[in-house]
Amino acid sequence: MKKQKKNFKTFYENSVFSKGGFYVKISLIILFAVIFLIIFISQKGYFLFEYYPYADSFSNSDFQVHFISVGNGDAILIKLPNDKTMMIDTGDDYYSNQVVSYIKQYFWNENLNTIDYLVLTHPDSDHVGGGAVILDKFKVENVYRPKIYSKTEYETLVEKENYKVYDTEIYDDVITKAYDKNCKIMFNEAGINFQLGGARIEFLSPIYDSYSNSNNYSAVIRITYQSKRFLFMGDASKTVENDLIDIYEDDLKADVLKVGHHGSDTSSSYGFLKRVKPEYAVLSCKSSEYYPSEDVITYLGYVNSNLLSTGIRGSFVMTVANDKILYADAEKNGGNIPLIFTIFILLVFLIWENPIKKIKPLINKVKND
Repeated sequence: MKKQKKNFKTFYENSVFSKGGFYVKISLIILFAVIFLIIFISQKGYFLFEYYPYADSFSNSDFQVHFISVGNGDAILIKLPNDKTMMIDTGDDYYSNQVVSYIKQYFWNENLNTIDYLVLTHPDSDHVGGGAVILDKFKVENVYRPKIYSKTEYETLVEKENYKVYDTEIYDDVITKAYDKNCKIMFNEAGINFQLGGARIEFLSPIYDSYSNSNNYSAVIRITYQSKRFLFMGDASKTVENDLIDIYEDDLKADVLKVGHHGSDTSSSYGFLKRVKPEYAVLSCKSSEYYPSEDVITYLGYVNSNLLSTGIRGSFVMTVANDKILYADAEKNGGNIPLIFTIFILLVFLIWENPIKKIKPLINKVKND
């Protein structure tokens, strides 16, 4: 061991690290800095600066459904085949930083840059409150929105339908921003459907042009991939559920159900859940006196659903592989960047002959003085 140590010491003392001139040492530092930056970027080191965790366990999958934790609200990011993306709702404005961070990491991880379809299910703030920020931060091609006008929209449109007006600043901001960004804007309605590779997207509701309750304007969306069905209920109430039962009967069966209205007892009747019989029931809520309802949890138990709650596990992602549903929780990213950074600092110390040795005498001198 002593011989090896002596040989290394001799090697070091005769190397460019020890004897190199100032410009040689600067060149070496620049070289190592460039190498560090290349590794830093390739290993997603950028995301060490992102506070919010991201679920990237299925980054090679053509189909991913990300349930982003936004309290008692909905924000669902979906990767579809052919590198297409859909976002169903955006959460409240309070969670905008978290949602933006999540999408940034998603785009980076998947080498994407566009939200192809942004669906605003209905005008409540816990679903559309972050919409204006999303539209401002990212390129959005198509916006599906409720059959409800915003105040500014109603006052400025020359040709308009006999739809209700929702007079809130939040809803007004997101609809105005969609126009400002020149998005293609369409109304949610039953019957809209399209195919993207192996995925089929269907709008099952709203069935009517007008409802007495804003929650019932919710876009109810079913996405089928391979043999698995994902049903997203927005905040649709039992009234809408009954309409869907009348139309679809047992064809409502789905493997994953995004439970309506965050598990509130205004949605998820036992009759509806018996028709859907989801293997997994996703609750986008944090525990409170209202969400989720004990009755809804009981009914989901009756139909043998596995409960997944953003309030308990945080953000998570689901996928379909070999006709099986898989899921994984979000985690803080960064890989081995801290280790790589440590190695870089050690190399700098070597190049400059361990600056601590030079600093130590100065510290002792100060102490003696």
